[in-house]
Amino acid sequence: MTNPLDFPGTEFQFELMNPNPAYSPKSDIKRISFQVTPEVWDLFVSLGYEKRQGLILECSTHVPEAIPTAPPEKKGDHSGYARKLHAAGIFRMPKLWKALGSDDEYRQWIREQPSCVTGYKPCEAAHVRRAGESGTGYKAQYACVPLLPEEHKLQHQSGEYALLHSAYPISWKFKGVEEAKEWFNKQRLKYVEQWAHEKLKEKLGYLSLTDVPPDAIRVFLHKHGIEAP
Repeated sequence: MTNPLDFPGTEFQFELMNPNPAYSPKSDIKRISFQVTPEVWDLFVSLGYEKRQGLILECSTHVPEAIPTAPPEKKGDHSGYARKLHAAGIFRMPKLWKALGSDDEYRQWIREQPSCVTGYKPCEAAHVRRAGESGTGYKAQYACVPLLPEEHKLQHQSGEYALLHSAYPISWKFKGVEEAKEWFNKQRLKYVEQWAHEKLKEKLGYLSLTDVPPDAIRVFLHKHGIEAP
C-alpha cells in the first residue's frame, strides 16, 4: 500500500472496516473501534444499519504540505534509576502519596485528566470503592479515577460493569462484573502512580524524573521513611 506521507499535499482515500477491535493475524484486515455522536449514529440507522451487521465507511484525508514534528524528548542520564523506582513499586506506596500531596490535591489533578473510559473532558473525581476497605459511605483516599459527569452517575447507579458495557458494548459483551472490577482496580493504581511520578519531579524541581540525580531522590524518600531501591 502507498504511504500517504511519501506524497505530501496529495489526497488519499481509505476505509474503516467493522467497529470491532478484534484482529486476526491470519487476515490483512485491521479492525478498529471508534465512537460517534448520537446524531451520527442516527444517520447510520437511517442508512439501514442493523445490529451485528457491521459498517464499511469510506473516508478521505489530506496530508498537509509540511507536517511539523517535535524533536524526541531527550532522556536524562538517570532514566535507569527512574525505571527502577517504578519496578520497585515506590510510586504505589501510600506513604509516598501523603508526602507528595493531600487527597484533595490528588482529586483536583484527577479532575483535570480526560475520562479513563472514553477519553473526554471535563471530568469528575469518581471514587473506586472496594469492600473491606471501609464502612458505608466511606471514600478511601487517593482512590479516584476521572469520569465524565454522566459516566460517574452511571457508575453510582448501575455499577462499573454497566458503565464499561455502555461505552463499549461489543468488547464488553462477553465479560463480567469481576473483569470490570479488575479493570477499575488497574485504573485506580495507574492514575495515582502517574500523579506520584509527576509530583515527585515537581517537588525536587525538575521537568523530568530522568534528570533527577538518584541521591536527591534517595534523600527525599529517606526523609519520609521510605526505603529507596
